Amino acid sequence: MACAREPAFALLLDPEFLARCIPGCEELSELEPGRLNLRLRAALGPIQGHFSGQVLLGEVVEPELLQLRVEGDSPLGRLSAHARLRLEERPGGFRLDYEGEAQLAGMLASLGAPILEAQARQRVPQLFESLAAELAREAGQR
Repeated sequence: MACAREPAFALLLDPEFLARCIPGCEELSELEPGRLNLRLRAALGPIQGHFSGQVLLGEVVEPELLQLRVEGDSPLGRLSAHARLRLEERPGGFRLDYEGEAQLAGMLASLGAPILEAQARQRVPQLFESLAAELAREAGQR
């Protein structure tokens, strides 16, 4: 990404900024340091619903590493996910690498892995495209 790593990392900790980047996010607000309230509208195939839950910050090593966990419930089932973001400084900006895993229970889990994997392949790029666009917009305002 073509912006400085330090201010970008700070934005990754900003609930208002993140809410603009997460597809379907209706609310992301800080409950206390390291704990955010999340309300997300999601669609998996023909099934749509809302998840309510929390985002919990894990290991934070500024400006290079951010680990987080998401726990959420919905009438459709339960979501549990974790992600690890690493920002590697590069000339003219930084590279953002991520790894993560999600587990679903309830009706969502009964849809089967192929549908869920296809949705994840669609959502993750949307998230990072949105993140890159918002970072570029924020960098232009500074």
